[in-house]
Amino acid sequence: MLTGKRITLAITGSVAAYKTIDLCRSLIKKGAELNIVMSKSAQQFIGPITFSALCGTQPITDLYAGGFPHIQAGQDIDLLVVAPATANTIAKLAGGIADDIVSTTVMASDCPVIICPAMNEKMWLSKATVRNTLTLSSWGYEIIGPKTGSLACGQTGVGRLENTEVIESAITNRLLNIGEIKDKRIMVTAGPTREYLDPVRFLSNPSSGKVGYAIAEEAVRRGGETILISGPTHLARNRFLKFIPVVSAKDLSAEIDGEFDDVDALIMTAAVSDHRFREVSDEKQTKDRIDENIQLIKNPDILKSLSATRKNQILIGFAAETDDIVSRAQVKLKEKNLDFIVSTKVGFNEGFDKDSIEAVIVDKNSHKDLGMIPKRELAVEVINKLAVLL
Repeated sequence: MLTGKRITLAITGSVAAYKTIDLCRSLIKKGAELNIVMSKSAQQFIGPITFSALCGTQPITDLYAGGFPHIQAGQDIDLLVVAPATANTIAKLAGGIADDIVSTTVMASDCPVIICPAMNEKMWLSKATVRNTLTLSSWGYEIIGPKTGSLACGQTGVGRLENTEVIESAITNRLLNIGEIKDKRIMVTAGPTREYLDPVRFLSNPSSGKVGYAIAEEAVRRGGETILISGPTHLARNRFLKFIPVVSAKDLSAEIDGEFDDVDALIMTAAVSDHRFREVSDEKQTKDRIDENIQLIKNPDILKSLSATRKNQILIGFAAETDDIVSRAQVKLKEKNLDFIVSTKVGFNEGFDKDSIEAVIVDKNSHKDLGMIPKRELAVEVINKLAVLL
């Protein structure tokens, strides 16, 4: 499956370093040509001889061993994977620091990069790591994990290295599907809209935008010329796409109309407010001036309107439901004349702002139940299906 693909695996100083042995052996078994680089800290947890014996690959461990090992390991490869990636390594990469074999190899590389973090929960959730990870994401680095579980420190929380199978799946997807939708123009909408009553009050929903941003990033990685139109979120955007911020449903509709004729597909993940206030005040309304019978009016159904006027564009919808996610999606698919729709299950404590969501993909002939799926993997499923249609 990966025959002829050249991968460099960079291992840093986490106790999870031993888990990369299984990853190495699996990648080699699938035909990949593997280079391994190890930081000095990584060698405190597992020795280079282990990889040499079990994987048949001699790791590069010394930046000053002669020649230019970081150039050799970072050039003429198809993919670079940092697993596990410590908080320190992530900070170095985000700050442009190149002072060891791993950081110099990443900086010298000119290929896609996958980062697989592993650390204590408090380190992962620290402001510095959050900022650094967002920076790397905006540069187009793909972040896989971490997952929640038992940590080396004895605590339970988020920070555990993602499962080998998940990392391997991401590697395979990146190598086999790169350039799959090259020269196709993909428009993605994401996040919530806000309908203001006055300068300080608005009608909205808890959408985080995570699914839409993940889909836009996946489209970029596969070569698509991508436009991301987003309502208010706190997410970092990939710098290789065109970004258009919006606030209201009216704003969103206007921006879509301005781009729609020139795109090949629209993926509508945005959680658009169904209603807006009939009247909007320029001044904050005091409590005693707000009428209990505030009037709302319906916002236009953007997708339904586009389906009536589209030429050859593919239309993909999203539906957030609390129950009957298949049957309700089937109704919306038909009403809006979509190519397919993704229905997700949401509630007060599920779906919104989580990293995973229960989802099903519904088209005119069938439906595919994805179960509880990470939003990053949902993005892969959506782009997989779109690529077939394109």
